[in-house]
Amino acid sequence: MAGQEIDINASFFSFSTAVDADLIQSAYTDALDTCDVTVVNLTDVPDDVEIPDFSDEIGELTLLSAGDVITISSPAGSYAELSKTVFQSFIIYQSEDELTGPLPSGLVVDIPGDVFPALASVQVPDVEPISLTTPTIGQAVTSDTDFTWQAGNNQNAYVTLSSSQFSGDPASITTVDCTVTDDGGFSFPAATQTELGASFSGTRATISRSVSTFQQQGNAVLVVTRDSIDS
Repeated sequence: MAGQEIDINASFFSFSTAVDADLIQSAYTDALDTCDVTVVNLTDVPDDVEIPDFSDEIGELTLLSAGDVITISSPAGSYAELSKTVFQSFIIYQSEDELTGPLPSGLVVDIPGDVFPALASVQVPDVEPISLTTPTIGQAVTSDTDFTWQAGNNQNAYVTLSSSQFSGDPASITTVDCTVTDDGGFSFPAATQTELGASFSGTRATISRSVSTFQQQGNAVLVVTRDSIDS
């Protein structure tokens, strides 16, 4: 649709300890058809929220420069430029122009390189639009909800489903997030149903379809992910 909102951004980082490239790729492709349930008690949220420390597993993260401007091109020519923004130790790349859809097919990205190496004509994966067939708009998500959508044609695609419930006594938010196979249907596993409980009644789920590609050059791994989101 012409009114689709487009968001393109990039970041590059290094670990202080070596990480196998296969481990990075497996984080995007493994553990399908699984769910995580989180409960946040709004009355007990501390003023200072601590960020989890994963340094023992992957080492400290350092954001890297990959050049001044990352260029994204379509078969018709230049499509977008992502300019580098530096704020203290943060380095991110984002478009300064408002982009509207539909996003073209056949996009490629060129990275000029700096600390992160240069890469040219890296293909951006195409992804099909997605929307839920069931549950319908206004229908609550329960522990025994059956989710359906039109399955995609890319065997490398995966789907993310999410729904949340607000409870007022005590004030809390229960959120369920699932990463599933793009085969057109999903139901919560038995363990997730038990964890949610029979009283769970969440907002209409958000659903997204994602495809990721991976390119390695030396000890650098580039992950390019394209999402189609329906909420």
